[in-house]
Amino acid sequence: MLVPRHGSAPDALRTDASGFRVTLSADAPAFFVWLDAPGVRGEFSDNSIALLPGEPRTVAFSPKDPATTPEVFRAALETAHLAAATSPRARP
Repeated sequence: MLVPRHGSAPDALRTDASGFRVTLSADAPAFFVWLDAPGVRGEFSDNSIALLPGEPRTVAFSPKDPATTPEVFRAALETAHLAAATSPRARP
């Protein structure tokens, strides 16, 4: 998942025994990057992180419902970062 260029769901995410792992990267510095998965109960291993070009970060997500599928998680996954949240273009 590339941040800050866009906030779309990743093309692929890894699964493991505890849930899902999402790798984030940036083409420019991105500060206060956070992830959300509205409608999917669970916890991210880290949030509100800084991303620098060439330094990808992997964040784990542990769903509260063990029946949560990768497809459901991928569809719900959203990213945001400080510059996008404070940009006048980001406001309705």
